[in-house]
Amino acid sequence: MDAEERQSGIEIPEIENSSTKGIVLGEEFYWAINRSTDLTLGLEYLSNRGWQERSTFRFKGLGNDFVTGHYSGLQDRGYFTGGVYVNQGGEDATFLGRHDFAAHNRVVGDLEYLSSFAYREAFCGEL
Repeated sequence: MDAEERQSGIEIPEIENSSTKGIVLGEEFYWAINRSTDLTLGLEYLSNRGWQERSTFRFKGLGNDFVTGHYSGLQDRGYFTGGVYVNQGGEDATFLGRHDFAAHNRVVGDLEYLSSFAYREAFCGEL
């Protein structure tokens, strides 16, 4: 195996304690698909909130060509404050890409789907 070759594998587990999330137990898997493409898949259990999943896909092509996609979501159990139930669960997915056809011709994309602004305020600021 070449020392320069990228390695796939399980990343260091995440264990923390948070006042809003509770005890957090998480794990990620990194897959080096080839020398220019990789995928990371992760899952966390938040004892106060529920399950949070995330994934990131990256591709780097020739020159300035690239594709990046990211997804994060939370299946929130919610909580009660002042007798009101608050659920901050949601999903956020982004896609960025660029392909150069010639020196002065290219296509570029930047898309995002957000299911809940409350989710972004509560959980996406950490990304």
